[in-house]
Amino acid sequence: MKRTLIGLMLLVLGAGPLFGVAETELPVTRVVYFISGVGYFEHRGTIAGETEVRLRFSADQMNDILKSLVVLDSGGGEIATAGYPSREPLERALKNFGVDISDDPTPGELLGRLRGTEIVIEAPEKMEGKILTVETRSEQVVPTRTLIEKEYLSLLTPEGIRTVGLEAISSLALADGKLNAELNRALTLLAENRDTDRKPFSIYFRGKGERAVRVGYITETPVWKASYRLVLDGREEKTALLQGWAIVENTGDLDWEDVELSLVSGRPISFIQDLYTPLYLSRPVVEPELYSSLTPRRYDEGIAEEMEAAPAAPMLMMKSAQRSRAMGRGDAGFALAEEAAPEELRDSMADLHTGAAGAEVGELFSYRVERPVSLSRGESALLPIINGPIAAEKVSIYNASVLARNPLNGVFLKNDTGSTLSAGPVTVYDDSSYGGDGQIGNLSPGAERLLSYAIDLKLTVDSSREQSRTIDTAKISRGNLEIARKTRYQQIYRVKNSSDRERTLIVEHPRRRNLELVEPAKPLEETEDLYRFRVAADGDVITAFTVREEETTRQTLVILPLNVGELIRYSENGEIPRKVRDALAEAARRKNLLTQAERELKSRERQRATLRKEQEHTRKNMEAVAAGSPAYNRFEKKLLELETRIENLQGEIARQEELVERLMKELADYIGSLDIG
Repeated sequence: MKRTLIGLMLLVLGAGPLFGVAETELPVTRVVYFISGVGYFEHRGTIAGETEVRLRFSADQMNDILKSLVVLDSGGGEIATAGYPSREPLERALKNFGVDISDDPTPGELLGRLRGTEIVIEAPEKMEGKILTVETRSEQVVPTRTLIEKEYLSLLTPEGIRTVGLEAISSLALADGKLNAELNRALTLLAENRDTDRKPFSIYFRGKGERAVRVGYITETPVWKASYRLVLDGREEKTALLQGWAIVENTGDLDWEDVELSLVSGRPISFIQDLYTPLYLSRPVVEPELYSSLTPRRYDEGIAEEMEAAPAAPMLMMKSAQRSRAMGRGDAGFALAEEAAPEELRDSMADLHTGAAGAEVGELFSYRVERPVSLSRGESALLPIINGPIAAEKVSIYNASVLARNPLNGVFLKNDTGSTLSAGPVTVYDDSSYGGDGQIGNLSPGAERLLSYAIDLKLTVDSSREQSRTIDTAKISRGNLEIARKTRYQQIYRVKNSSDRERTLIVEHPRRRNLELVEPAKPLEETEDLYRFRVAADGDVITAFTVREEETTRQTLVILPLNVGELIRYSENGEIPRKVRDALAEAARRKNLLTQAERELKSRERQRATLRKEQEHTRKNMEAVAAGSPAYNRFEKKLLELETRIENLQGEIARQEELVERLMKELADYIGSLDIG
């Protein structure tokens, strides 16, 4: 059987039924609910000849329909058009009528816009004439002398101009039937714009004989929800009974009668785009350029070279049949032949959302309800999706950040059901009684997950933490002292089991990226933020479980600027290797010699500065006494002695500077030559 497939999204304003076309409605036969809040609805049925299939949608649904509508005629027919009422912007539509009511005018403003129109009023006597003006007058109300404004209508009647207050008019009719109809249509449009009832959507099929047709589309739906019941065996068996239910609501306006229902777990991207409202683009206004008149010119004869005629611009040609198809018009209709569609596209559209119960659909997972579903509109239902055994081990789960003293009763689930379990709440029945409630996330086949549901009062946990810090390694390289310090953390969990049997405890220990796990060597499993360890807690005893972690920090010190005290402190640290300590001790000895030499140099420089000050003071005393006097001679003798002492210090300072420079060079060379690992 030849099939023709096309997705129709044609904006046809005021499309009406075709002549001689039968009308029919297609029932909903298939529904696929996605957990992302949209649903796929499929209508199927049999038509004969040329038929109009009519569906109804709310205005809020129209954007989704225009974005996702898929139509399939399996009998070789064609889809002509899909028509629906237009939704032009209200203000723009109202301005197109002969009576503009887009800005909600008052009765006086409306009559003013109808100036020159012939009307018939009762005020209270009957008057007929053309609207001349509508004016507002201020009048004083006696006895309060309050000013109020009143509107008056002036009519040009056969008897002359007559004026009447608007409040006195009891009825008014437009004599112009065409204008009256325009006003009625504008008011009707206002009412329809507030109307949120269902809008007709008609799809026109052309063809011969009976054939099957399908119409599918995506629209907003409630998110379907999963909930589970887990029944545990009190005998500590490794399996449990898992029962899963899907909560589904039919919030549409159509009843479901034997509908094929599928539920998809996953998050396909879906969005809303306004395709229902007509869009108008703003166009620039171009003012014509005005030029003053020019005096006609007389042109002399010119000389032209012979040139080849320029080729005509290429013209895009399209056969009439092709053009009519492209524009969606013509007797051929708007159809996409099977030969023009890639095989992959035809197959994917024909088998849209197919799959068996519990089958994967790409990155999504689908549950297909095996039996047809009947659900009246406005009703909800619980539908079974999982019912069978699942691998489950009863454990206790301890996390100090959740409860400091007690673990939680829990289950270590392994999804061996063959189906993906969608996220949802889990009610646990333990040993034929209610155990508590928990939650699971999406669980793919073969995945394992912990589930907690109650506080375990049989186990108590005491957690303590210890910390120590030591130098792990030290070496000297290229004049630097490189020290690696190791901080050791020890977390001790003391578990008291008050029951008379062994219990399995899952300890959740915080995982810090800068720490290395030392003991135990490998956790049961790890997440982004924590390790999980399995601990066997014997009955009526206290079990100690220790987690050891280490953190290594590195420090680099430039040896040359270190003072003697720092060098001695590191050289006496027993955590540092002997060779490194000996080298640091030698560096400290050399540094001490250099320091003493620098101290001696500074001492002599201070002595020289003192003598120079005394020398300057002696010169000033000599200036204050007469030359050749006993005092002058005494000061002169002292000045010569000071000069001799300064000269002697100058030599000592020079030799001390040489010593300091030599010691500094020897220290730098010694430190630079060290390479001790």
